[in-house]
Amino acid sequence: MFASIGGFGYRRQVLDKLTNIARQMPEYTFDLVAGPNAQSIQETKNVRAHAMVTDPLTMMAKSSIVICGGGHSTIMESVCLSKPVLSIPDLFHFEQESNASQIQAMGLGARLDYKTPEPIIEDLLRKYTKDRETRKRLNTMAGLAQKLDGRKHMLRLVDEMESVKVRA
Repeated sequence: MFASIGGFGYRRQVLDKLTNIARQMPEYTFDLVAGPNAQSIQETKNVRAHAMVTDPLTMMAKSSIVICGGGHSTIMESVCLSKPVLSIPDLFHFEQESNASQIQAMGLGARLDYKTPEPIIEDLLRKYTKDRETRKRLNTMAGLAQKLDGRKHMLRLVDEMESVKVRA
């Protein structure tokens, strides 16, 4: 499991829940990206705390699930890697709440909140590590992302804008 939660103090409760859940799931490894909170997380055989990571995509690619806030980039990277998402958006953060709701509506993961009980999170983690229908939808979305090749499209748009700017 890869959890990119970050170091904001109010997110500490999520990190504590994930650490407790990891004790109940010794067959899985949890990589918790926790910012300054990483120093106070007790690492175990299956819990590694990171203040920061330089290559989150590699860690995400090796994980079975991505647990994150609700930011667009992390969610899109997860979908492109065919990883189910458990999104715990910050309260009253419209973008994160919308992204998390959309992930759930599309059947690519679940939207949680800071009050979601540990047993429910554990059940969802177990569900999404095995759910073939979710994997099928994620593979379809990842294939679509690869086919559309947004990076190539954006570079073309930048080139077009540059040529218009030069002519002006």
